[in-house]
Amino acid sequence: MDGAIDGKRYAFESNTPIPGVGQSGLRPKQVVVRKGDAAYVFTHEIGFAETEPAGAAAIVLVLGGFVAVAEAIRRHHYPRSLPWQTG
Repeated sequence: MDGAIDGKRYAFESNTPIPGVGQSGLRPKQVVVRKGDAAYVFTHEIGFAETEPAGAAAIVLVLGGFVAVAEAIRRHHYPRSLPWQTG
């Protein structure tokens, strides 16, 4: 905790929750740590590295979902809109 009190930032790469924090959502959460008579407030955030394989896969899956929804809407409203779709 001394490093964090001095302003150093830490990144934990684990699926386990930080003790005392509980379940954290996507929004930053304030964490209070008491050391001696002083109380320190830190911000706990969850994120992912978009350049890592798992982060890139998440981005591709989200974009693929948008494309699938757009294609479903197009097929519903314009079923024969492409040149090879005749009839």
